Amino acid sequence: MNQFEPTYLPTKESKALFVDQTVSYLAQKFKGQITEEHIVAGINSFLAVAKDPHSRFSNKEEFLNEMSGNSALYGLGISISVVESGALVEDVQRGLGAAEANMRKNDIITSVNGRPLSGLSIKKILAILRGEEHSKVDIEIIRDSSILTKVVTRKKITKDDLKVLILHQVFGRELGYIKLRSFVPENACSDVAKSLDLFNQKNLAGAILDLRNNPGGSIDVANCIASLFLGPDKLFVVFENRLESAATYNFRKTPKAIVFKKPLVILINENSASSSELLSGALREHNRAVIVGQTSFGKGSVQGHLFTTDSYLLFGTLGRFYLPSGHSNQSVGVAPHLEAFEKPFPSERELYALREKDLYLFPLESSRIKIPSGPDNLDKIVVSKHCLASRNPAKAFNEAPENSLLKDWQLLTAAAAIGCYDQSLWR
Repeated sequence: MNQFEPTYLPTKESKALFVDQTVSYLAQKFKGQITEEHIVAGINSFLAVAKDPHSRFSNKEEFLNEMSGNSALYGLGISISVVESGALVEDVQRGLGAAEANMRKNDIITSVNGRPLSGLSIKKILAILRGEEHSKVDIEIIRDSSILTKVVTRKKITKDDLKVLILHQVFGRELGYIKLRSFVPENACSDVAKSLDLFNQKNLAGAILDLRNNPGGSIDVANCIASLFLGPDKLFVVFENRLESAATYNFRKTPKAIVFKKPLVILINENSASSSELLSGALREHNRAVIVGQTSFGKGSVQGHLFTTDSYLLFGTLGRFYLPSGHSNQSVGVAPHLEAFEKPFPSERELYALREKDLYLFPLESSRIKIPSGPDNLDKIVVSKHCLASRNPAKAFNEAPENSLLKDWQLLTAAAAIGCYDQSLWR
């Protein structure tokens, strides 16, 4: 054997052992100067600028604890969206840590325990804000032109992922409104179904599903909710798996009977991500919903465990999601039929919002696959702007009280759109 030929090369079967041995060797060689934590941090620093933006190398125990449901139940009691300098507080829940620390709507959180939030995704920021019950966290915020420091106690978050209302006499109609904050709760689909049953009983003219600032969650929950509007056996999403030598594809179809047949409008914005995009994209492409708001975040990739060792794991991207058309929303998001901002004129935050493609040096790109026997006549909805203008949403916005739910240009645009559609497009 050539003297320079390596005596050990990691094969596919031995790569997990190789990783453990490499980390252990480096930690022992530089004992006192470099720890295993330093090695993990160094690998992740490299991955941060690598082609795949969602890869992560981690201590297994730490990762599994973080991904478990326990810590996710405890937080500050705020709703946030991503801005350039960190996280904008959209809402403060009464009785929880943020309210007790006198945090307010429109505060901008710039750092947590000294860690800057600028450039982080909403999922990463939420992971930083959450933690153990009764643990305290140092928050630096910008309020108006002042910089303030708050010490906030994490508390158990009251489950209010779903808000259901009936909007009375909006442009002469009774409308249903569902605000879904995440796809995490297992009962989210059944709760939405009960709400739609109520809308049917009340004989409402249509419904608005608000997915703004919804960072995603369970794909199964999103698929179940899609069923409520599409019925069974409609293509919802295609999963791509590139872990093997050749890509494989898994076709996910809707599982349940249709519940609601009347007009549907979905609200999305720049922070609607992952499952929110799959649901709004599928319903758009099946001609089942008018989409109003801003182009969504652009998170259309599938993550999972690439391999694990006794001590470590590599969590990374397996492939992309594809909508029923075969297009991926990765890095491009889902575009609305009707672009609208929160107010008639956009704020600086909305104009310069960060999306998936802005957070990484080399973001995973969008692509397209051919769907065999795919659905026909996709994405044909056209909403008349003349019809929208005839309903005079500007007048309704100006007359709405300052703290009213209807002081919301996107919501009013959605309400107006329910009456401005081609009848043949609705089931």
